[in-house]
Amino acid sequence: MDDLGPVFGDDLTGAEVRYLMREEFARFADDIVWRRSKFGLTMSRQDRGALATFMATA
Repeated sequence: MDDLGPVFGDDLTGAEVRYLMREEFARFADDIVWRRSKFGLTMSRQDRGALATFMATA
């Protein structure tokens, strides 16, 4: 799991976020959060902030 990068929410990893940014053109945290409705419903505000920060620097 360490090789997959940080974990956001339940099981969304940095590696998956980078993939979504590259292949599915996700530009913002909400692009990822709301494509996966379970994250949109269960992700904490803090996790969303960490995801947005990660995406801004990836």
